[in-house]
This record gives sequence, structure tokens and C-alpha cells, in this order.
Amino acid sequence: MLAHLSFGISDLARTTAFYDATMEALGYAKVFSGPQSVGYGLVGTDIDRLLLILQQGKVRPPSLGFHLAFIAPSREAVDRFHAAALGFGGTDEGPPGPRPDYGPSYYAAFVRDPDGYKLEPKHPPPPTGPRVPGSFCSSLERVRFPTQFVQTVLSSRHVLPRRFPGNFGTPVRYGCRRLHRCVRCASNSCFCWSIRKA
Repeated sequence: MLAHLSFGISDLARTTAFYDATMEALGYAKVFSGPQSVGYGLVGTDIDRLLLILQQGKVRPPSLGFHLAFIAPSREAVDRFHAAALGFGGTDEGPPGPRPDYGPSYYAAFVRDPDGYKLEPKHPPPPTGPRVPGSFCSSLERVRFPTQFVQTVLSSRHVLPRRFPGNFGTPVRYGCRRLHRCVRCASNSCFCWSIRKA
């Protein structure tokens, strides 16, 4: 869905060194470099997916709730990204390791770059291929979320107003805390959910 992201930065040389190292760890490359900016993308292309632009004055990264996740080709790449980030001026926000709350095979780390932007390398990559919005997968995974987010999801259009396939029970629009996420498509942020009574 996204074509590219751009961040304001305070020191071009420092930022370039940081992202040269971290992007290389994930198999990405610098595809553009100029006197005021630098861009990163897929190897063999000239299209920047992440553009970093030098700013005058203080840079203010987004506060709580924002982070940028990069697809890592392997768990080892996540480890390399984390090590490179700390070696080039980044700060640790969570060491590499499994994140079972996010999925059974989810492996990630969290860092902040020299300007304070929160970054995450994550593996495995999201699945590819078309899917129908609002459809449900028969492979479901138990997850837990804060009450406020639970209510947001329960009121979304992807909650089916009928019995779920696989006899998971009748949907409960509010008050249910036992959510189940579709393992096959959740990585694509499609909000494919089913719910059963507590």
C-alpha cells in the first residue's frame, strides 16, 4: 500500500552511516544520495522506499505508537540489524528474539536510530498472494490485546454477524476478551478476526 516513507534527520553523515549498516544487514541498499538526503530500497533498483532528508533545526520523531518495521529475510538478519544499529549510534529498545504475542514464528528486535525513530526488523516476511477482504482463515491463533484496541476490532466490519466456520461459536461484539487472529493473513494487517464467547 505504501510507496515510500520519508524522515527528517539532523545529521546526514551520521544517519547515512547508520542506515548503510542496518539496511545492508537486511539485504537492502542505498539507491540515492545527495547533498541533503539519502534513500534506501531494493538492491538493483533506483527507487527509494525510505528517504531521509536533512532538516534545519531540531528533529522531532513521532511519539509513542509509531515505529517502522523492515522485512528481514532470516532471524540471523534480525540479529545483524540489531548489532549494526547499536554499533552505529542506535539505542536498544528490545533485543532480538521470539515475540510469541505477535505470532508463533514472529522474531524481531527494536531499536531507535540516532534521531530517535523507532525501528523493527522482523521475520518471517508477510505471506504473498491475493485474499478477499473480510474473509476468514480456518487456521487461528490466540492473541491478547488491550481493552481499547479490543473494542475497536470488535466494532470493525470484519466481525461476522453469524456463526464462524469450524464451530468457533457466536460472535460477541463487546465484552469478549478472547480474540483469535488469522495466522495466514494477520501479517498483512488485514484485520481478519474471529471471536468466541468467554
